[in-house]
Amino acid sequence: LTAVAFLGSTPIGGPITGLIADYVSLEWSMAYGGVSCFACVALLAWWWR
Repeated sequence: LTAVAFLGSTPIGGPITGLIADYVSLEWSMAYGGVSCFACVALLAWWWR
């Protein structure tokens, strides 16, 4: 929990993205990053509305 407080979500999202890149492909890991970024922006837009 302390690592997430100081480093953000990188300790959680980084290994997940790496696993996707290793076991599926680099393109899918980039798509995962884009979709998760879009989901965060959509959630914040809904929250602030």
